[in-house]
Amino acid sequence: MYTSAPVKLTVVKSVNDAKDQATSDLDDAAAAAKDEIDLLPNLSAEEKTAAKDAIDKATTAAKDAVASASTVADAAAASTAGKASVAEVVTDATLADAKVAAVKELDEKAASVKDAIDALQNVSDAAKETAKAAVDQALAHAKTAVNGLNDAANIDAAVTEGADAMDDALSGVQADGDANLVTAKGKATSDLEGAAAAAKDTIDLLPNLSDAEKTAAKTAIDKAAADAKTAVEAAGTVAEASAAGAAGESAIQTALADAKLADAKLAAVKELDEKAASVKDAIDALQNVSDAEKETAKAAVDQALADAKTAVSGAADAAAVASAVTGGKQEMDDVYTPLAGQDQGNVDLAKDKATSDLDDAAEKAKKAIDLLPNLSAEEKTAAKTAIDTATNAAKNAVAGASTAAGAAAAAAAGQSTVAEVVADATLLDAKHAAVKELDAKAASVKDAIDALQNVSAAEKETAKAAVDQVLADAKTAMNGDADAVIDAAAVASAVTEGSRRWMASTLISPLRIRATSISRRTKRRRILTRRPLWRRMRLMRCRT
Repeated sequence: MYTSAPVKLTVVKSVNDAKDQATSDLDDAAAAAKDEIDLLPNLSAEEKTAAKDAIDKATTAAKDAVASASTVADAAAASTAGKASVAEVVTDATLADAKVAAVKELDEKAASVKDAIDALQNVSDAAKETAKAAVDQALAHAKTAVNGLNDAANIDAAVTEGADAMDDALSGVQADGDANLVTAKGKATSDLEGAAAAAKDTIDLLPNLSDAEKTAAKTAIDKAAADAKTAVEAAGTVAEASAAGAAGESAIQTALADAKLADAKLAAVKELDEKAASVKDAIDALQNVSDAEKETAKAAVDQALADAKTAVSGAADAAAVASAVTGGKQEMDDVYTPLAGQDQGNVDLAKDKATSDLDDAAEKAKKAIDLLPNLSAEEKTAAKTAIDTATNAAKNAVAGASTAAGAAAAAAAGQSTVAEVVADATLLDAKHAAVKELDAKAASVKDAIDALQNVSAAEKETAKAAVDQVLADAKTAMNGDADAVIDAAAVASAVTEGSRRWMASTLISPLRIRATSISRRTKRRRILTRRPLWRRMRLMRCRT
């Protein structure tokens, strides 16, 4: 019996040692697990406390099982089971931490993509809202996928899939914006080509410019169109493309206006020279006027001619040219009329001169009517009939004059009436041209609206209705009102204002283009490369 006592003592000691070791191992595992919980960056303090409480509970239960063990094997098994429970708590906490991080990354990605969508040029607000709704849908889907995972290994894939879906929403609306820009550039280029062709056709019809002068004017138009096309091609937004096109059309119109003014000045100089020659011939034909008086009078005519030419040369517009011609011709007549009144025999000469002046004015007026490209044959005939009526009435007044001054005054009044007929016909021609230009512009803008991407049919119809309203307003402005002084310049202003309003109110405004200048490529790279630090470190560990 005595010899068996040491054996029993050894067995008991071995079980107790195993229990002590198992308990120590459980404490070490719990401490290590809590340290790992504390290092999880995305759990809240409450979540960490709950995890550590679960560790304590698992550890306590395992210690109780160890204390109840009757063999070394039972103690070891209880310890192993406890450490496994602790490890499960850590695994669950780590998974929860990864899910919180993934949700945070997805939220940041969604916000970044939506900011990029808001910054897009050439896209309507409605299209942006649709794209952002797609981002929200992708975000919700990705969060559901993340929350449904049971291990951290698949979280990265769920986040990547969600981020890619958000990028797809951005890419889609970017593509629509790019298509809108292409449409705007095509429209601006087409409008420039049309304006240049029309301007060059008008220059070819100018009767007083030389071939060299016409070539120079058309070269200036080609340069204005080419420069504007370059600016259109470089435009990054619909607004920039439209503005570049409008600036180019304005430059073309400036070149055309310069050519028209040069033509008017040449015609004015020719008319003044002919008037001076006619007056000097009439002076030479006067009776009872000395040669010295005639030479003095002809010198005064030459001075009036020189002064009028100077005024014509310095004129800034066609109205100033016409005023200079009228003033110069009147000064020449004012030289002749007193001389003719010195002798009653000169009254008949004055009447002949007045009649000849009326015939010349009527002939020139009819030629000017024939050159108007937009009047119908009936309108030209009506204008020339009005010229004949005014001329005949003036001739009758000249025939009834009893003095040279009366004959000259009757002729001047008749020529003024003829000039009014020409001015009215010219204005009517300009209005016809303006209506044609406005109608073509409206059709072009409405075609461009129809070609826009990511704009609803309702928005397009609203925009086209606005085009029709601008068209009607421009035509009303062009026709003027009863109290307005209407001329070709006012017509041109109405057309220009109509074009400006189309660009501002019907093509760009419905898109609500933002002025923010942000590089889409830079924004895209920023979105694609953003990753939180914890995820980049995890990827590095996986690669090693």
